[in-house]
Amino acid sequence: MIGYYILDDKKQIVPCSDFSVLSKYLGMSVGRVSHNGVEVSTVFMAMEHGRDNLGRPILFETMVFGGPHDGFQQRYCTWQEAEAGHESMLWVLTEERDRKLDELGI
Repeated sequence: MIGYYILDDKKQIVPCSDFSVLSKYLGMSVGRVSHNGVEVSTVFMAMEHGRDNLGRPILFETMVFGGPHDGFQQRYCTWQEAEAGHESMLWVLTEERDRKLDELGI
């Protein structure tokens, strides 16, 4: 059975069956950065998208739109994991950009 969740004031997940409450959480942004035609977006999905190997619901997702990583997707179980994953993808993209600039001597 698919589970639905909201976030409490400490950004911890809480099961929810009230769709009038749930709707305000759908697509809530954890982080969003756009630069030079590439966007990295991390959101709270509110609807369970499977479970991890510890049985925790997967509720957050980072996606990359544009550039060489277009379509990259990573999912997480907690707000903290989602924040870290978002920052990690930004770091990867920055490191690749810096390496290419170095190769070009810029």
